[in-house]
Amino acid sequence: MQEILFNLVRVTSKRSPHLNVLEGGSGTLMEDENDPPIVYISSNQTTVRNGGPVEGEQYKVVMNIAGENESLRNITYVGLATNFHRYVFNY
Repeated sequence: MQEILFNLVRVTSKRSPHLNVLEGGSGTLMEDENDPPIVYISSNQTTVRNGGPVEGEQYKVVMNIAGENESLRNITYVGLATNFHRYVFNY
């Protein structure tokens, strides 16, 4: 399993008008060759916009990894893990 740290995240709704729902903050991308990636975004330094993400909806997640912008498309919002203070997305 590979753990990749990122910052300056932006989550945009897949449906038109493609509104930003989360901005800023940092998180972790967990990748395993046998499983689809899971994205954890810290809720502490993240700004919620336009009502925030909706469980079960698909989003585009853009993140800064080592100075490069990387994006994941069609990733589903699972929910807010309140005990860990982070938003959870996966495929």
